Amino acid sequence: MAWRGPTTQSNTNPVPNRINYDQSMSDMKIGNNRAHDVRRDTDDQKDFSVTLLDIDTTIYNHLNERINPTVIDTGRVIKVPVNFASQEKWKSITKDGYVRDKNGKIQCPLIAMRRSTMQRNDNLVTLNRYLQYPTIKQFSQKNQYDKFSAMVGFNPVKEIYSVALPDHVIINYEFIAWTDYNTQQNSVVEQINFATEDYWGVDRFKFRTSISDYQFQIETPADGDRIVKTTFTLLCYAYLLPDKFENYKSTVQKSFTPRKIVFNTETIESFNQMTSKQSNSQLP
Repeated sequence: MAWRGPTTQSNTNPVPNRINYDQSMSDMKIGNNRAHDVRRDTDDQKDFSVTLLDIDTTIYNHLNERINPTVIDTGRVIKVPVNFASQEKWKSITKDGYVRDKNGKIQCPLIAMRRSTMQRNDNLVTLNRYLQYPTIKQFSQKNQYDKFSAMVGFNPVKEIYSVALPDHVIINYEFIAWTDYNTQQNSVVEQINFATEDYWGVDRFKFRTSISDYQFQIETPADGDRIVKTTFTLLCYAYLLPDKFENYKSTVQKSFTPRKIVFNTETIESFNQMTSKQSNSQLP
């Protein structure tokens, strides 16, 4: 639509500038929606997220604390330590075939693990990441129930925390277990295999796990005793939820329910006066 000049004396309607300035240079100041400006630094409920580190910690703690693999050596029950190997450490493990301590001695028994691959779970695909799951907090420290509010007619303000839907993934973990004897290796595999096809987790999260096959090997190094080794891959069906996405929006949004709704009464002129004014305004 072309510019038509000033419409009234009070409205100058200046000529639009050809340069497209941003919002800060605009004549019309558009403020933020204050309904979304909610203070979060004093909340007891913090932002919720699920990271790769949380999944790694969950699998490691369940194997080390809940399953707690043990072997019997010379009549004593020995706990099998579990190590989460880095990429450099795993490369040296696969090259040498064993792990040595700081004194140069081969560590046995031992279980080493690492996260190898990750892929999307097509069976559980999030239809829309902008969808949120609301959770309602009835009462808080600043919103306590009292009889006065119930008598006056004020409804308690409920806190609503809307959490975005996570992305479901399948993470592969590679494991290597070393023991001195076949009987010890059988005991470790039996304890781990009995705990699979179940949800692993100790404190916060629980993820479903699965192990398809085990590969048994016997290695005899030139400078040491023989080692019984078992390698297997564990599938973890987990989900990821970052702190925020698109660099500005948090995955946890906080809002409140209305405390009181007030309906005001307005009076207007009679219907005849309104019709007469409209008919007079339409006259030439």
